[in-house]
Amino acid sequence: MAYEAHVEGAPSEEVVRRLIDEARAAEVAGADYLGVTVWATPTKPEAEPRGLDGLRSIAGETALPVVGIGGVRAANAADVLDAGAAGICVVSAVGAAPDPVRATAALVDAVDRWEEGKG
Repeated sequence: MAYEAHVEGAPSEEVVRRLIDEARAAEVAGADYLGVTVWATPTKPEAEPRGLDGLRSIAGETALPVVGIGGVRAANAADVLDAGAAGICVVSAVGAAPDPVRATAALVDAVDRWEEGKG
């Protein structure tokens, strides 16, 4: 089961607190992972971006794997992973790319370089 945190209309600190509470509730409910929208995305315009700080806060407060989605591309994938994401999810970065094969390869390369830098 997937879970995507979504809270609207609250100050940033309160939003993060609510998201952490929702993440914990999702964990208890049996979610397998959490999806956190990092940056605005035309693929899902109703999703409220949380930024890297929001992602970092949520990832630090749950035992569930957290994946970053929304505005993720090869150039910023390492930032998402550095913020504590267990992985990245993309739609537009590949689907809207002029060369989806090349875009996919660039994402794989970005994640591989990040993995190598961890060791």
